[in-house]
Amino acid sequence: MDTHAKVMGIRFPKRTLNETIEQLSGVIAQNQSKLFHVITVNPEITMACQNDQSLRTIVDEADMITADGIGIVMVSRVKGGNLPERVTGYDTLLRLLESGNEQGWSFYFLGADPATSEQVRGVREKSSISLRCPGASAATRLTLA
Repeated sequence: MDTHAKVMGIRFPKRTLNETIEQLSGVIAQNQSKLFHVITVNPEITMACQNDQSLRTIVDEADMITADGIGIVMVSRVKGGNLPERVTGYDTLLRLLESGNEQGWSFYFLGADPATSEQVRGVREKSSISLRCPGASAATRLTLA
């Protein structure tokens, strides 16, 4: 059985949200110093990859991608790839925050603008999640080597 479904040339793993969280929890438990790059690929990113080779390379080289959009899932099903469900970045983040709360992880939010960081803070305050969060910072410019 194939473990991936291809949509517009991008190989999406046939992974549920629960399986994604299990894999990410395992990566975190390994406590490696190496960056583990996760991209939640939505239909817009998938389309952009068709004409932007730099973006396509970033997606292809990511350690994990998820199908962040029902459009990706539906196309996979029509083409026989049968992705089990969409795995959004938002849902993944919330589940990781819950797991992190239970396991005592600390989080540093990198790359969000100040307004997004405030929204994350609001979600944390409204939930039962009590995180160790030493900080957050916005990525104002990204330079690719």
